[in-house]
Amino acid sequence: MAKRIIVLILVIFWLGLIFSYSGTVESLSAYQTKALFEKTVTFGIKILRGIGLVNRTYSQEQIDNFVNNYHLVFRKFCHFTIYFILAVFVSSAIKNFTIRFPLKAIIIVAIGFCFLYSITDEIHQLFVPGRSGNIKDCLIDTLGATLGAHFYYYAHIWFKKIKRKWLSRKLAII
Repeated sequence: MAKRIIVLILVIFWLGLIFSYSGTVESLSAYQTKALFEKTVTFGIKILRGIGLVNRTYSQEQIDNFVNNYHLVFRKFCHFTIYFILAVFVSSAIKNFTIRFPLKAIIIVAIGFCFLYSITDEIHQLFVPGRSGNIKDCLIDTLGATLGAHFYYYAHIWFKKIKRKWLSRKLAII
């Protein structure tokens, strides 16, 4: 029962997170993601330098140029990732709240749910100053959800196999 509640809370939290980000005016949203991307790039360079994969230093101007050139790609990657995670949560919630519902059907329902939520998300943005609904974002969101649901599917199968092997070994000992 506790697992069901936790998964449901995760889904509701994630839906709220998406809704709140979509309600951010464009100028603030762009500023936030650009700042996050710059911190990510700077941190990544430090990590790569620390493990010896990068031997040179980059000026702030070079980092700014990189961030400006790839900011849009980063934003779309965020769309993809957010819906990937949503699909994993939704798939898990459906699995935990249904009895004997085929796993493939769960994946289809999760992708459909994420697609519909993506549409409502883009419609919501039509009412936010400076934002607009974008069908490309729906497609990116749905692609992320599709891969997230399939990730859940294959992870579920993999964990079932591991559990079976573990149980068979345990029973063999007895």
